[in-house]
Amino acid sequence: MTLHKAQFALFIAIAAFSLTGCSTEAPAKSSSSTLESSTTERQAKSSVGSALFNQQTYFLEKKAFAISFVALKEDSINTKDYSYRIILKPDKFKGVAVIATSKNPKLRSYTGVVYVVKSKQSENVTLSQLCETKAPSKVAPIAPKNPQRASDIIRCPAGSRSTFELLALGD
Repeated sequence: MTLHKAQFALFIAIAAFSLTGCSTEAPAKSSSSTLESSTTERQAKSSVGSALFNQQTYFLEKKAFAISFVALKEDSINTKDYSYRIILKPDKFKGVAVIATSKNPKLRSYTGVVYVVKSKQSENVTLSQLCETKAPSKVAPIAPKNPQRASDIIRCPAGSRSTFELLALGD
């Protein structure tokens, strides 16, 4: 299995967990507001994960990233708790960020990225990462830096953590 296929298979597995609402985190309290916050955060994380997957699919078909949710055939995904946006990183041929910014100070914010890099076989591969703020925040994490090689790991910035690693490690 090539590195690209292995990364894609891992991304599909992670996306499946994200989209089905599986969570590795138990609410700290058993109050209904904590459970509601956890559910709302999972929905935001799932929306960003879905948009990242759709961006990768779009890139495979068009050789460029979508600049809007409409282009991804997603209706407006803004909610009462989150506002969503797409930012090209640095342009539609190299990378894209999907950001979910919490409108509620009790919820985490999310930034997901997909970057295109050359593999050793000289073909383009996409690498993705989904970062969440470690604590509730109305400010989304800054987009992680673009990796230089297909073997590079995209690291979440200070004050945030990878939701992919949380799933893999069971934190």
